[in-house]
Amino acid sequence: MSSNTENIDYENLPLRKLGKYFWLAWFTASMGQFVDAYDTLIIGAALLYLIPLWNLTAAETGLLAASAFIGVALGAVIFGPIADRMGRRLLYIYDLIFFVAFGALSAFVTNFWQLFIVRFLLGLGIGGDYSLSPTMVAEYAPARRRGFALASMNSFWGIGSVVGFLSAYGMAVAWGNTNPDFTWRFMLGSEAIWGLVIILLRMGVLESPRWASLQQQLGRRIKENASEVVRKMTGGKEASFDPGLAKKPSIRDLFANKMWITTIFLWVWWPVADIAFYGSNLYTPYITKG
Repeated sequence: MSSNTENIDYENLPLRKLGKYFWLAWFTASMGQFVDAYDTLIIGAALLYLIPLWNLTAAETGLLAASAFIGVALGAVIFGPIADRMGRRLLYIYDLIFFVAFGALSAFVTNFWQLFIVRFLLGLGIGGDYSLSPTMVAEYAPARRRGFALASMNSFWGIGSVVGFLSAYGMAVAWGNTNPDFTWRFMLGSEAIWGLVIILLRMGVLESPRWASLQQQLGRRIKENASEVVRKMTGGKEASFDPGLAKKPSIRDLFANKMWITTIFLWVWWPVADIAFYGSNLYTPYITKG
């Protein structure tokens, strides 16, 4: 236990009784879903201009559309284990530097391979955020409200899609006919603005209290005290919480007892859902153009 106080059982607290700080952490994590959806729709819109300007083949068009997704797959695998060792907060803040830097660079590329590489590197940052943002929300939320806190994050995918569509449409109306080269560059470069805003907001988020508590169990020195983070989330009230026991994770845990049912379900459902989500965003510009 990270606190000896029994005044409040944090794990059973309703979300409405949590302080503003929890909602800041939840919001900044949810914005990771926002920028992911925004990016997927924006690249679909940009390709409408790139195909004729660069005389892209069907294969090149597909590779540019998929380049960030390749980076996402690798980024999630790379950033997750690093965050287990170094902590969530640092990477949670700075994984979006990939989004800012390579989003900005994508506005200045001059050929297919340059854009493919830049999009791939941008995807690495998104992949890192894919593993870190839900983890932060899961480790911040009270155990009995964790499902709702995580599920509600996904609403920001829809918001990001709408904002991405409206932004792309506005840019197309403003410059699409008169300056198509500037239009696609501004579309892709606009991602850097969103990434920078989120980085600035995330700088106010502290370390995951559960990760911090587990490090304290292992006798490691860390900057933030888990109890202080929990107190901040409750609006200054003392609370007890259960971070679990520090142990080496194993893939076997995913199949222990009845957990295998959830694991198999997610392995089947999530790829199918992603095909629908990403596919709809990528092709929305083509559909609306017609």
